[in-house]
Amino acid sequence: MPDHPLVVVCLDAADPDLLTEWAAAGRLPALRAVMDRGWWARTGGPELGIEHGAWVSLVSGVSRRVHGYHYFRQLRTGSYDLHLVEGHQVDAPPFWAHVDPARTRVAIVDVPDTRPVPGLPGVQLAEWAVHNPESGPVAWPDGAGRGRACVRPPGAH
Repeated sequence: MPDHPLVVVCLDAADPDLLTEWAAAGRLPALRAVMDRGWWARTGGPELGIEHGAWVSLVSGVSRRVHGYHYFRQLRTGSYDLHLVEGHQVDAPPFWAHVDPARTRVAIVDVPDTRPVPGLPGVQLAEWAVHNPESGPVAWPDGAGRGRACVRPPGAH
C-alpha cells in the first residue's frame, strides 16, 4: 500500500471565495488544515458550467467534447427524439478504474455520475446522497453500508 493516501474531496456548488475567506478566518478549521497541509484547487471554465457531464470530466480527465455527456436528456443521433442518459453510461471511466488492485484500497463515496468499479478492494458507494439520484443507490461490494446508521440511502431515515 502507498505510504501516503490520496484523498480527494470535492465540494459541489460551494462558493470558492467564501470557503477561502471562512477557512482563513478560522470558521472552517478542518478545511483550513487540508488547505495548509495538502493540495487544493478551484475548478472552472465553460465545461464545468452545467452539472451534467462536469463530474464525468472531473473524475475521468476526459473532455465533454470527447465523452459527449452534456445533459441527461440527449438527442438520438439522426433524429429529434430525446432519450435519457446517465453519466456512468458514457465511455469515460473514473481515474480509480485504472489503479492496481494489488497495491490500492479505495473508499469512493458518492461521486456523482459514477458507478462502483467491481473488483477494487475497499468500499464504493454511489447515488446515496446526491441531489439528483438517477438510478438509485448502489454499493461495492454488494451490501456495503447496510446496517450502518451513518450511511443510508435517501429516504431510508
